[in-house]
Amino acid sequence: MCVPLLCTLVAVPTAALASTPHGGSGGVGIGSSSGGSTQTTTTPGALAPGVVKLGGVVNASGDGITLTVAASGTQGQPLTITGNTPTSDAGALIDIESSKAGHATWTEVATATIGSAGTFSAQWTPATSAQVALRAVLATGAATPGTGSSTGSTTSTNGATGLSGSSDDSASAASDELTTSSLTIPIFKDALATLYGPGFWGHHTACGQRLTHAMLGVASRTLKCGTQVSVFYRGREITVPVIDRGPFANGARWDLTMATAKALGIKETATIGTLNSGLTPALSAHS
Repeated sequence: MCVPLLCTLVAVPTAALASTPHGGSGGVGIGSSSGGSTQTTTTPGALAPGVVKLGGVVNASGDGITLTVAASGTQGQPLTITGNTPTSDAGALIDIESSKAGHATWTEVATATIGSAGTFSAQWTPATSAQVALRAVLATGAATPGTGSSTGSTTSTNGATGLSGSSDDSASAASDELTTSSLTIPIFKDALATLYGPGFWGHHTACGQRLTHAMLGVASRTLKCGTQVSVFYRGREITVPVIDRGPFANGARWDLTMATAKALGIKETATIGTLNSGLTPALSAHS
């Protein structure tokens, strides 16, 4: 059974839909019961405030340095980090440091040489999926003789994740270092997702909710009911709760409700980015 308008907007291949509650060719377990500085953001604006966030860039500044990076990244894929300093810092090395959001331990993940125009560019490949804080640190008087190319040169990366390893907790307090404020971005993990809904409208999910055409949520085989999961697809991001169990077929790790898929512009089985927030608000059902 399918609402005509929804079918028009979201055309889902039969193979992507759940046809049984416990696996087989289906994808979801309907009815199963398993357990001084500033930071600014530049985005095109959300389609629905509080629901869908569109990609863009985030910026941080401090001590005359600016730092710019995409508003999100993907585990295992290079992330370009750029910025500006006064031209008097040309030739100096500037470090990009990372930390797990909310932690005080910082780890150097990349180093760039500042060009003659005061610009720099670095690349970092995140090794894990998490909310990650980034900042730029410049040791004053650290210019390298004979350097100072016309552009910010590409940098070396040390392969650190920014979530573990050696660190220098006193860096931000050192009087001979200039540091931007930190900015925080999500690092998503790619996974295959199917869609479900038709055939299950009005049924109770494994988390005890009645599935409707407008319900936002995902099905997970392991995460607790109510766990908030950020889902990213082609520049769009939405955070929705786990409302069901599944998928159990097609090699997929997630099932998206039709409303979630519509919000992200997904029309069929697709590779999405996900990040588990770890938050589990109370639901009116068991987990």
